[in-house]
Amino acid sequence: MLEGFQFHSPTRILYGCGVLSELGGELSRFGKRRALLVTERALCDLGFHDRVEKALRGSTAELVLTFDQVVPNAELAVVRKGAEAARARSVDLVIAIGGGSAIDTAKAINLVLTHGGDLMDHQGAQCLTGPCGPLVAVPTTAGTGSEVTNVAVIRDGANQTKVAFVDSYLAPDLAVLDPELTLTLPPRMTAATAMDALTHAVEAYVSASAFPIADALAISAMEMIGSQIIDAVRYPDNLNMAGMAFNQAGVGCVHAMSHSLGGVFGVGHGEANAVLLPYGMEYNLTECPERFADLARAVGARETRNMSLLDVGTKGIERVRQLQLLLREHGGMPTRLSDLGVTDDRLFEVAAASVTDGAMIYNRRVPDEESILQMLRQAL
Repeated sequence: MLEGFQFHSPTRILYGCGVLSELGGELSRFGKRRALLVTERALCDLGFHDRVEKALRGSTAELVLTFDQVVPNAELAVVRKGAEAARARSVDLVIAIGGGSAIDTAKAINLVLTHGGDLMDHQGAQCLTGPCGPLVAVPTTAGTGSEVTNVAVIRDGANQTKVAFVDSYLAPDLAVLDPELTLTLPPRMTAATAMDALTHAVEAYVSASAFPIADALAISAMEMIGSQIIDAVRYPDNLNMAGMAFNQAGVGCVHAMSHSLGGVFGVGHGEANAVLLPYGMEYNLTECPERFADLARAVGARETRNMSLLDVGTKGIERVRQLQLLLREHGGMPTRLSDLGVTDDRLFEVAAASVTDGAMIYNRRVPDEESILQMLRQAL
């Protein structure tokens, strides 16, 4: 029986093909503002900056600075540089366009602009004393979920660690979900971000903090991803509830390992999740077989009638592995950690960092370093 739960989703979501053009009108509710655009150079080269600038014409927001130095695995040094540049231009509205790294970088810059000091002064959970300035997220990938979450994960390159900032005040005020913005995404990135979203949904559903509203979001996300993920990679011109689910219920050991791999090896978060997901599922299966049976059916496992819950859950893990192989075939998605440049000699560092990662709090089964190390080596 549930002892109780809280549900809070403060982000306004605007969805539809072409809705980026409505951004200027949406910003009117924030009043007259000086806006910073946080993105990466490659997206500027594709004309995304121009599209945002066009959308803001005639609005109450003036685009006074574009910061296009975002890198994969949002970096502390980049956040510091962006915050300094934004402060010099008296920015009071932040717009992010890009994947999870761009949105997390924008969250961190926005935090520093509002609350001052250095970003590392604010690390931890629920440490902020008040709201941040207005933040708008325009994702160009379908997997991050950062546009609707209260989490920013920033890599400290000097110490080869990832630092989590978790606070209800970090969630974007507005998420603009325009499917047209994902059409230029390479197949490998489409595959990785889709598996990232699937990981969010799976880990939220089997989380120790799961509750009915998050369950409904997670199951619906798994059903959509399981049925559409291959076509999304094969036919990208065919036009996220998973992020909302994990924002409420948390994630688990797969994310903890992915965060640590990003810190030690600089591995992309989505691709790490994509490789590790079935191993994390196997580790947690016996803790809640009924939930794994539910998710097995959601992701498309077939012929499960008259099978035990454990056997149905195992079929779900097999289905995820089948999706991995199909995504490797159609999108070039890596299926082993070694494909991502991970080597065995530093896996003990990854295991040690994973055990203390904040995501591990929500994992159903409490792991030790040896268990984590075993999963990592299985995935190598």
